[in-house]
Amino acid sequence: TMLATFQYLRSDSRQHWTEHAMEIATDNVASNGDSRPIDGTTFGVDSQGIFTNGIITGTQGWRDDQQSTTDPRTPEFGLQSNNISRSVEQKYVTSDYGFNFKWTPNDRWGVVFDYQHVDSTVDNLDVGIWGSGFQNLDLKLNGSDMPVFTFLPPSSGASVSNCSPPSGSCSTYFRGAHNSFQDPYNSFWRSAMDHIEQSEGKEDAAKIDVDYRFAENSWLDSARVGVRWSERDQTTRFSTYNWGVLSEIWGGGGPVWFDDPINGNPATPGGPTSAAHTELYPFTDFMRGQVPVPTGLDARPFYNGNAAKDYAAMSAFGLSVGDEWRARNGADGCPQNWVPLAQRCGVVAGTPFLPGEINPVDEKTQSAYGMLRFKHDFDGDIRVTGNIGLRYTQIKREADGFLVFSRANPTSDVDCADTIAKHNADPTTSAPSDFCLLPQSAKDAVRAFANGSSTPQTTKIKFDYWLPSFNLKVALPHSVQVRLAASKTIAPPEIGLTRNYYNVTLDLTDQGIIGPNNNIVSGNVTVGNPRLKATEAVNFDGSVEWYFAPVGSVTFAAFWKELTNVATNSTARLPFTNNGSTFDVSITTPGNSDVKAHVKGFEVAYQQFYDFLPKPLDGFGINANFSYIDSKGVPQSTLSATDPDVAAGRVSTVDTGKLPLQGLSKYNANFAAIYEKNKISARLAYNWRSDFLLTVRDVIVPFAPIMNEATGQLDGSLFYTVNDKVKIGVQGVNLTNEITKTTQVLDIKPNGDLLKAGRSWFMNDRRYTFVLRATF
Repeated sequence: TMLATFQYLRSDSRQHWTEHAMEIATDNVASNGDSRPIDGTTFGVDSQGIFTNGIITGTQGWRDDQQSTTDPRTPEFGLQSNNISRSVEQKYVTSDYGFNFKWTPNDRWGVVFDYQHVDSTVDNLDVGIWGSGFQNLDLKLNGSDMPVFTFLPPSSGASVSNCSPPSGSCSTYFRGAHNSFQDPYNSFWRSAMDHIEQSEGKEDAAKIDVDYRFAENSWLDSARVGVRWSERDQTTRFSTYNWGVLSEIWGGGGPVWFDDPINGNPATPGGPTSAAHTELYPFTDFMRGQVPVPTGLDARPFYNGNAAKDYAAMSAFGLSVGDEWRARNGADGCPQNWVPLAQRCGVVAGTPFLPGEINPVDEKTQSAYGMLRFKHDFDGDIRVTGNIGLRYTQIKREADGFLVFSRANPTSDVDCADTIAKHNADPTTSAPSDFCLLPQSAKDAVRAFANGSSTPQTTKIKFDYWLPSFNLKVALPHSVQVRLAASKTIAPPEIGLTRNYYNVTLDLTDQGIIGPNNNIVSGNVTVGNPRLKATEAVNFDGSVEWYFAPVGSVTFAAFWKELTNVATNSTARLPFTNNGSTFDVSITTPGNSDVKAHVKGFEVAYQQFYDFLPKPLDGFGINANFSYIDSKGVPQSTLSATDPDVAAGRVSTVDTGKLPLQGLSKYNANFAAIYEKNKISARLAYNWRSDFLLTVRDVIVPFAPIMNEATGQLDGSLFYTVNDKVKIGVQGVNLTNEITKTTQVLDIKPNGDLLKAGRSWFMNDRRYTFVLRATF
């Protein structure tokens, strides 16, 4: 009458990856007046005004080496681009202990007890280093086909022969003996980034269920009651993606080029150059040869180490480059160049984390339920079965964190005065920033406010939910049955969104200095929300099913859902006071929408084995289904459950409430041809879905929603059973080598149609797996 089971599972997953990527620095493009066609040309556009083809360039703005008579290298035109070498080391370890006890003292009573304990840790190191250069882009979009794009040498202003000596617009970039992108002369060290996560969590959960079975001649079949308890204790240590400058064109007399020696500031002639830290990387077999390689025959220079595995070496090199360009620390004694996470001002001693990057969350869930099952046979071969139940759930959450006034590193008064004096004397020099033009009292208030201070805070919250459910199945003659269901359910928010943090940041760029006379400093706050509620759903489902053969059926199902408290963005402008200074700051935080969302749709399915066919065709079968899903009605969140910097007050460029819910395609179709006969098992399956919302907010300018375009994939497998113990086979995934295309949503028309433009194209490759399965 008793059965006890103990189970232990351990997962140890490690991933190491590197990537070499080239990208146009869109942040620079946007801030310098956006891109433009090269002189003497225009962009091609379609009937909706969407770009189709052209050669794109842009201006650099201020170039700090432009007045140099010895090395006026930075070109006046050309898109600034990055050659990124990025490496990641990840380790995920989970241990799962489970105990189950079943007791059935007689044929009426049954008791089940379960207990589970889970420990999990995450270690993630993500490091990259950026080289940078300049080029124009010849881009041809080809409708639904992949685009063709080619990187070209930039326009460089006047020719060297007209410069005596070279200066100003007479750049020496990509000229004379240096007319190759492989030449260290044409690249500089721009930036570095590191990110570390060292999170841990544990969960304990227990449940008890008691069953009682009624007499056979009763409408009531059985009753079940049960209780549930769980406690989830998680500490997230998740640093920002710590991007920082190594050198740039707008200061320090110009950037640190790959052919510059790293031996002091300013560099003295001779000695090893930073080119020793580079390697040429060719993008061989780009998109499997289906489009030309954008770099042509040129391999491009990248950092030559593994930035994550050799984190210490990469950090030392990055620091040396930054020191070559300008002083490492600003006027406040804190870094103004990139430094490794652990060297930032204000980190918790012995860790790479700021106080606001460490977020403990403890969540307890308790619930109890009761359920009655019923059954009855009517005349005419009609049988009714079903159940009705009610569950009570209580969620308690406690989240610890910090109110942090993020440290700013504004331009010093001395540097402001120097820039203003130079610009007044020569208007062609760099104009002073809007921050430098603020009244002295405002600049002093900024320095007092943005001092990196932090205050601990704790939030405790409790939620209660009553969740009824009802299920009914009616079995009719001729193997037809009807199902009806109604329920209320909840989906708790991602625990990362409930972290307790306030990162108050002032925006000291020209875009952040606002007001009628550019005299007001604005800011933004990324805020977790420990008070975030679960999303609630009222669900109605129904189906009609005809089982015309032992393995043959045709079914139709329909559903309707109403969602409330959907997690979305909440924004407000509030005053914050710190160190005697007060600023109004925009808050962006997870919240629960007061708008109801609706999801509805249907599915038609068919499956059958054709066992009436002559041998060996009698092992052939088909499984197919089609579904339609309509979802709309809720402004959707642009926040990240892990990185608080993702939103930072920036919102999507369109009304996300007019978009479908994230991840749901309107149309889905699946078709599988199956063969099962004796020792052979084969399957060929094609799965297709229409376009769907991938994310409501891209991470770069213009922060547009991103759609995954319609896509289909063909997979297959073939297995042979050698004996009862051994099976061998082969599996193939993406046999058609489907290319995944994403688009960005630029606008939503009054009729609901989306105005979209191409965003990215991914080739995931065919993949084959040879399988041996053995049972001992």
